[in-house]
Amino acid sequence: MTEYQMTMTDAFASTLAEETKDEVIARLEKQAIELRSNLTSMTSNWEYSRDRASQMLNKIKDFTNYLKEHVASEEIDLDIAQCYAGIFDIVLTKKYDVSVTVTFSGTVDVPLNMDEDSIPNNVSFSFDEGWSDGLEWDMTENDIDWDIQEAY
Repeated sequence: MTEYQMTMTDAFASTLAEETKDEVIARLEKQAIELRSNLTSMTSNWEYSRDRASQMLNKIKDFTNYLKEHVASEEIDLDIAQCYAGIFDIVLTKKYDVSVTVTFSGTVDVPLNMDEDSIPNNVSFSFDEGWSDGLEWDMTENDIDWDIQEAY
């Protein structure tokens, strides 16, 4: 501990020793009230900022929908709409529901002691999800049917 810290610690200790129990309690209550007031103020400011941010995000979403609707009705040129959307770093998109049926067939070499019922648990395949040529997709497996025949 430095000499300054020792001096400050001694000064603080002597101040506390000079205070009566009631004075200490009064000082601590005053500090608690001040801290509670600061916390209330900070919470209120945070809630206000959160609400304003939410309102702004909703306005941007409404603006994006406005642009999409007016491009679809050809009231606004796509290039102009994209320019406005770019101000907010928004990529104008539209959604399509897509259903794809994929058939995979092939021959799988398995150990002689493997039962055909265990093949589906040991064979897997996957599709990449993400962006491709400006398209974003998210796929889920709805149904997989297995037809397994022994090959010779």
